Amino acid sequence: MSALQIRWINYHFAHGHISREEFTSLRKRIAQSEQAQNTDTESQRKVFRLHPQTRRVLAQIRTFKSAARLAAYFLFVGTVCAVYIVADHYKNTGTLNDVKLDVFERYFTHAAPEQPLPSDIKSAAEYLVLNSNWKEQHIHQFMSQWRSLDKTLRKEYQGQSWFRSFSLALSLHIADQRALLKQGDKAAMKRNLALVKLADEIEGNTVL
Repeated sequence: MSALQIRWINYHFAHGHISREEFTSLRKRIAQSEQAQNTDTESQRKVFRLHPQTRRVLAQIRTFKSAARLAAYFLFVGTVCAVYIVADHYKNTGTLNDVKLDVFERYFTHAAPEQPLPSDIKSAAEYLVLNSNWKEQHIHQFMSQWRSLDKTLRKEYQGQSWFRSFSLALSLHIADQRALLKQGDKAAMKRNLALVKLADEIEGNTVL
């Protein structure tokens, strides 16, 4: 802008439109204006160009605030989940005396996606023997696999060691569920019925 202004006053001074005094005064004012503008620009640069250490400290503060907000969010969600689990456990059992870590572990285990059993009946039985928490989905899957076998193959499997191990584990789980029923665990009733039905099925007590 100052170059255009100088060109303008030079033109008017050369054509006699302004006097020398006006020309000198205008040149001085343009120079002062340009100097003031340069000073303001330099001041702004000094304000925004922070010291590297200051920038690092500000970055650390922003990171800490973000981490604090994230921790507060997870704390809130965890508290809500804990209250829900305790309330649901009280609804099913009628007591809070036996609220332990395994209660929360059982809920989170049930919330995890359930993997299907192996398609081979022996592998499926071995998987359940090694699994301490038999899920109803797995119980029904095993029952379906067992029903798909012909009677000759069932008879052959019933005499093998892996089947006897599976039958023993099934009996122990039934005993566990009955013990939970005596303690007032209402959810154990449904699991117990599914396990008893499976036991009758593999022992040949159920008529198809």
